[in-house]
Amino acid sequence: MLDKNIKIMHAPVEIAGQVGLISSQLRKYGYQSGAYNFFISYLNYKQTFNTDAFELMQIFENSFDHFDIYHLHNGYSFMDSYKDLELLKKAGKKIIMHHRGNDVRAPERARKGDNYVNPYVNTESSHDAEKIHSSLQLFAEVADAAIVQDHELYEYVKDYYHARNKKVYILPRLIETEKYIPAYPGKTNKPLIVHAPTLPKFKGTEQIEQTIDRLKDKYSFEYVRVEKMSHEEAVAVYKRADIVIDQILCGAYGNLSVEAMALGKPVVCYIRPDVRESLPEGLPIVSANPDTLYDELSKLLDNPDTFKNLGAEGRKFVERYHDVSVVMPGLLTIYKDVLSERSSSMIHPTAKIGKNVVLGQNVVIEENAEIGDDAEIGHHVIIKKDTKIGNRVQVGDLSVLGKTTSKNKKMARKPGAALTPLVIEDDVRIGCNTVLYRNLLLKQGAFVGDLSSIREKVVVGVDSIIGRNVIVETNTLIGSRVTVQTGCYVTADMIIEDDVFLGPCVSTSNDKYMGEGNYPYKGPVIKKGAKIGNNATLLPGITINENAIIGAGATVTKDVEAGKTAVGNPARVIK
Repeated sequence: MLDKNIKIMHAPVEIAGQVGLISSQLRKYGYQSGAYNFFISYLNYKQTFNTDAFELMQIFENSFDHFDIYHLHNGYSFMDSYKDLELLKKAGKKIIMHHRGNDVRAPERARKGDNYVNPYVNTESSHDAEKIHSSLQLFAEVADAAIVQDHELYEYVKDYYHARNKKVYILPRLIETEKYIPAYPGKTNKPLIVHAPTLPKFKGTEQIEQTIDRLKDKYSFEYVRVEKMSHEEAVAVYKRADIVIDQILCGAYGNLSVEAMALGKPVVCYIRPDVRESLPEGLPIVSANPDTLYDELSKLLDNPDTFKNLGAEGRKFVERYHDVSVVMPGLLTIYKDVLSERSSSMIHPTAKIGKNVVLGQNVVIEENAEIGDDAEIGHHVIIKKDTKIGNRVQVGDLSVLGKTTSKNKKMARKPGAALTPLVIEDDVRIGCNTVLYRNLLLKQGAFVGDLSSIREKVVVGVDSIIGRNVIVETNTLIGSRVTVQTGCYVTADMIIEDDVFLGPCVSTSNDKYMGEGNYPYKGPVIKKGAKIGNNATLLPGITINENAIIGAGATVTKDVEAGKTAVGNPARVIK
């Protein structure tokens, strides 16, 4: 159970009466909670403290010593700049962002996702798409968790939060069902159809009323559009309704549907198929979009005897799924989870993380690092500053990416002060316990095995394989489709062309005088298609030409011509 000493602040706006209702229920459960609203509307919800932005800032400044959890709503905080979020984090406060709809319903994502298409949705009332994107990136960074009311909104925010190993909870809209006495439709020759659009374009009011006009040619009914009324006045109209139409575009039902079902009314609202699959069984809402609304309303008007049964099923659904007695324990569990969790990853605010990225535990991502879409980063991985990681890259546990070179006085070659970032292109696979330095390029499809290390000023070509426990030293070029098997030592200043094969434990060297003097370093050159057998040793400066073969255990001290085979110690050409 959540500690009764925990204090929760809800701010800064009221949304459909939900914010004040949550706060009042928390107080009934014995918690200290306040709900504050700076956006005053004609709906006149009465369970929040209505204020203005200036006074709300004063309340915020005096709140640090009082509240433990800041439960924010609809993509807003106390400051337009969101600098208050940084202050809250520094003060050790827990932050929950409760996304409500148009703060996250960006046009492109609302119309099409991985498992849904919605050609009807209207996003004119949504925040600007770029603002939604940047805000979600920020919220995912600083908030401890997010809450949404249904699967529709979950699809829009999950990638942002999951990329930072944060949870997104689905908490259904809540209602005090006992305060809504059912008024089931009775027999009538002239049913009353009610529609209440707070945002007409979003709800599809124009299409609804066009359909209503067409139906009047065939059916006798009354239609009422509820607007500019207080919430109490609107509910009084809902009580008289025989059919309530909520929204027919966005693909999920709103607060009007919940209230109408609680009153025992048949409800018409478009439910996106993927959203319906995520809901409990028994949802009695009649799903209709602009293409099907005429037919669905016709069926209802042809069968008025079904009104009462649909209304009764709606009431049962709300009691089972939306009543405060069902929803509030779930919220308390969320609070408890958020308070008990410690941040398992450290992600710099300037880091950019793509869609569908999976992060393991205790990942560190430093400033200006970038990770593309669909990447998988293992546990305890450190991604150093400026590192660029492409799409669909996989990184094993305990790896370090973008390491800066070290030096001491004895080193003959001092690393450069300014090294470009590590760049890992799309579809690269990196094993566990690998160390990859700055100024390294891994081209598309490359593979780096466990326990390997690749130094700076190295290029690894397309689809090449760097096997387990391989060391690749600095200033080396490895071509495409190269295979470097387990335990090889690839010296500095070396060139390995395309389609070369190095068997296990091949060793190469670049210093003819073994550290005795300031002589130029030159590693071996291995030309295209050459094959080097297990445990062979290649001495400095030699060239293994195209398609040559070096036998296992050979020590190569001079060039080998193209297509020739050399074996032995020292190696000699046998054919």
